[in-house]
Amino acid sequence: MDRISFLVNSLRRESSPHWAPIRRAVGVFCRHLDQPGPERPLTALWEQELSALYGDLGPVLCRNNRVDPDALGRPYGVSCGGGLTHLLQGILTAYGVIVRLLALDFLAPGARYPWRQLLDGSCFRRLGRGCCDEEDWCCWLLARWDAELSDACTGLRGLLEGLPGSKAPERPEAIQALYQQLLPQPIRHALGEFYTPPWMAELMVEEALRRWPSPRRVLDPTCGGGVFLLAALRAAPGCDLTGLDINAFAVLGARTALLFAGGNPRSVLHCDLLALPQWEGNVLVVEDGAGGRLQLSREAVDEVSRRGLDAPLEDVCRLCGLPPPEDTADRVRARMLLNRVLSAALAPANLLIGNFPWVSWEYLSPAERQRALPLWRRYGLFPHRKIEKSFANEDISALMLCLCLDRLVIPGGAAAVVLRQALFKSQRNGASFRRFQAGDTPFCVVRLDDFSALQPFRDVAVAAAAAYLETGRPQRYDVPCFLWGGQVNRLMHRPGATAAEVSAAAERTQALARPSEAADPCSGWIIVRAEEADSLRGLLGSNPYRARSGVFTGGANGVYCLRILGRSPGGVLVRNLSGQGKRQAAEVTAEIEPDHLYPLVRGSDLHQWSVRPSSYLLCPHTAQTRQMPVDGETLRARSPLTWAYLCRFREVLDQRRGFAGWEKFIQQRQFHAILRVGAYTFSPYKVAWRYISKRFFCAVLSPWDDPYLGHTIPLPNEKLMYLPVECEEEAYYLCGVLSFTAVRRCVEGYMNPTSISAHVVEKLAIPPFDPASPLHVEIARQCRLGHLASTEKERLLVQQCLDQLAQALYP
Repeated sequence: MDRISFLVNSLRRESSPHWAPIRRAVGVFCRHLDQPGPERPLTALWEQELSALYGDLGPVLCRNNRVDPDALGRPYGVSCGGGLTHLLQGILTAYGVIVRLLALDFLAPGARYPWRQLLDGSCFRRLGRGCCDEEDWCCWLLARWDAELSDACTGLRGLLEGLPGSKAPERPEAIQALYQQLLPQPIRHALGEFYTPPWMAELMVEEALRRWPSPRRVLDPTCGGGVFLLAALRAAPGCDLTGLDINAFAVLGARTALLFAGGNPRSVLHCDLLALPQWEGNVLVVEDGAGGRLQLSREAVDEVSRRGLDAPLEDVCRLCGLPPPEDTADRVRARMLLNRVLSAALAPANLLIGNFPWVSWEYLSPAERQRALPLWRRYGLFPHRKIEKSFANEDISALMLCLCLDRLVIPGGAAAVVLRQALFKSQRNGASFRRFQAGDTPFCVVRLDDFSALQPFRDVAVAAAAAYLETGRPQRYDVPCFLWGGQVNRLMHRPGATAAEVSAAAERTQALARPSEAADPCSGWIIVRAEEADSLRGLLGSNPYRARSGVFTGGANGVYCLRILGRSPGGVLVRNLSGQGKRQAAEVTAEIEPDHLYPLVRGSDLHQWSVRPSSYLLCPHTAQTRQMPVDGETLRARSPLTWAYLCRFREVLDQRRGFAGWEKFIQQRQFHAILRVGAYTFSPYKVAWRYISKRFFCAVLSPWDDPYLGHTIPLPNEKLMYLPVECEEEAYYLCGVLSFTAVRRCVEGYMNPTSISAHVVEKLAIPPFDPASPLHVEIARQCRLGHLASTEKERLLVQQCLDQLAQALYP
């Protein structure tokens, strides 16, 4: 094992002694950054890039209270109460120093250069290999250099020199793994810093080269740590490789990994894919990184391109109409401009590879939305009316893919990219993408590998798919798909796992994909096994039923979810489940009236044909008030104990963020309101299914006699979707139809792999219940028997009977 891999494996243990010099160095860096000095122009420019990369770091890192700044800063001996930007910069600085030390030892084993020459890149320029030879963000250290910073960097050097293992890197991909290991998991999760595992990149590159052999030029436009470039370098050593990335430290890592693998580090450029220079006639318009635009003539671009990354920065500034660089910040800015200009001179690629960032529109900062808005409109990726909705869930990966296919790939070129599986299957989002049109360039999916049953990305459960695309021709159906599964998660996350090993151990099922609505080619795809494709076609259509979402407290489950302790003179004695919900509430025991209490059915309380409520819900609404709660005056008069209980939590309820748009008006007028309530909430019968589930199954919620509340109805929470009905027999009929094996497989073919929304039943051809139909009545009877069954054998017999009845309902 080489020493980089050894270090990465060691750092997976929080108690590893190798953390000590790293944490010591990060702490020193953070304390210096907290006290700005002469390095401020450079660090301010760096913060500007971080903002372009991640948006406003404060809200991003602390979204949903998942990140505790002080807890993250504690191991480094720093306080982050004011924000995490300096902690992030400190960690990235440590990473940059370590990578430079590794690169130097590779190029000149045993050599020691002064820290200034290491950090400003002059020693690497002397060695002449095009890696780590640029001034970058780490140069802030030089402006503040003192004994403490020197000791911190020397400690990092000592860490590397003391590692066992070979100095020659056996796995260049370990540079990417080191980056991921140094960033705390909560920060990586908040920033979306999840890089493609090497085995997946290897697998996709091999499949792409099998389909499109001997590409002349290969491009990864968001290359991260360079795993796709490394896979392409090994599989097609003669091709011209290029990588782009907006993150300077990703570029540093990718260049170093290519150096270790024998590739060309200078093939990776530091630039923003969404801010690529644009030709306007014979003038190239380049963003200067400070909100301005620079113009270069074609002759100037040609002059810069001939020199490449060796172009003198003074010449770059002159050609851009800027004064010569005077300090480090000026030189770093000029270097960024040089990289951007060179990106405009790239020849279109034959093959596009990579994994675009997965960031929804709702999580983009206002500045990012405004900056990218012309591109969203150019590629028509969502209707204009939807653009202004901050909760629009369209993904920036779709925008980046269309941009690349339009501008960076030759006509008739190809792509092998990782995308959200929901981009193909979502019913509400991705419809515009599924036009498969990138500006004037049509493209088509020729194969899809669905990894949604696996977790290829460590520490995060995302539904990923590998899409293989061709440009220049329209989409045709059916699309060949492979459904990946099996017990391979441990193998996938093992360092050094190969594509051959994962492929041999995984289960792959051949499937076909097509639009779930024949009349709408942009509808979400249904992906089913090849042998079932034709038989499931007859199940798709329409029906008169409308599904609803369960009750949502807006993040205050700790107030509204209760446990009944017993009866009391005023009604019942309850205790709130204070640990639930995003808003923490103090635990209290109180008397309240039973008038607005209901048995609560959560997702975990529902199984196929089985419902077991485990708590109660305080719902201060009625079928008559619907989305508005019973007003405070009425509650105070009729249910004073309930009103007093709610008033105890006024501050917690006012701080809820689950109310959006017009719902905020309700919250402002009636602080005790909850959401997703209508007359349908109080329907006596509901056919419900879990919202969060990999499998589709359902059960009937019906009235029952509660020991404390008497005859009542259970209410589902927001983790359940349901069809509200008034007739008991109709409820069991609907549940029976939805329980047909064929119907369940059909739904699972087009639903989101982990969330089953209220819209899934819209596409099913469900005949309305007819009490005069013996077939409908028998389906209801069998489903009721399923709910009464006490053994698995009995339930299996009911399932067999229902599947036989399905053949009569769907001949």
